[in-house]
Amino acid sequence: MKTRTVSVADELMILKACVMDTQSLKHVASVSEDIEFKLPTSRLVFKWCLTHLDSYDEAPGKENICSEFLKWSSRQTDDEAVERCEEFLDSVDNSSINQTLVEDKIGEHFSKHSLRDTAEQVLAALEKNDVRHAQDLTIGWRPVEVGKDASVDVLA
Repeated sequence: MKTRTVSVADELMILKACVMDTQSLKHVASVSEDIEFKLPTSRLVFKWCLTHLDSYDEAPGKENICSEFLKWSSRQTDDEAVERCEEFLDSVDNSSINQTLVEDKIGEHFSKHSLRDTAEQVLAALEKNDVRHAQDLTIGWRPVEVGKDASVDVLA
């Protein structure tokens, strides 16, 4: 089994922006179909964010996420998972979000994981002596781009 290194700080910064900022949430939602957060807590909170976005077309904010957390935690037996989620929620505040930094981190974070997954697929193809498939994988890989300079601007 391969161990993945996760930039926890970047992932949590991106997730905080998703909770508090609609633009950030829409950016991450636009690239998250193929690539997901690596931390279980992040996946859970992001799911809540997407549900709220689908219903209200805005980021949920800390209050709404805390409400979801209370419902979820009352059904949990995994105290460690509840504690990790609670620690994350305690770290969310209403400070202003540097949109450019968040966009850069979203692209960098998801590109890194996409590239790592593609590299694993390339190695698997090469182990099967399928050079053509390995080449196709490398040719088809593109970095994840978000924001106004991206090839697809989700807010345009």
